[in-house]
Amino acid sequence: MTYQVGQFLYVTNQKKLSVIPVQIIQEVTIKDMEGEKTEYIVQFPDKNKTTAQLSELGKETFQSIDAVKSHMIAKATKAISEICDNAISIQNDVFVKKPTEKKEITTSHNENDVQADKNNNIITVDLGNGVKAKMNTSNLEKVANQ
Repeated sequence: MTYQVGQFLYVTNQKKLSVIPVQIIQEVTIKDMEGEKTEYIVQFPDKNKTTAQLSELGKETFQSIDAVKSHMIAKATKAISEICDNAISIQNDVFVKKPTEKKEITTSHNENDVQADKNNNIITVDLGNGVKAKMNTSNLEKVANQ
């Protein structure tokens, strides 16, 4: 990653759950037999103006505060999801699920329940529980279309 002298970075501190702004105050390029290496020196916002090599901080570093926010929200969301998934897992392991009752509706199409009076086109239907209904067969067409 390439930075500019004077640029601000944001370092997360997991132990204190904080974000620390640092400023790049030096860019040091070292050329040797193995190649070229660039190091950055950052300054902390304390009274002593403490400095450190960026590579030795060993912490997550971000170039914008929005990137820090996104990262922290993603980590929090992941942690919350894991906590909730764990709760569901415990629930499924410990508690017995109550089976849901399904009520089956049955209809009777017994022809003995219908009596036709062939003289005047009236049928009698046994609806159960001692209830009977009479209907004119010419009205069946009207009822079926509703």
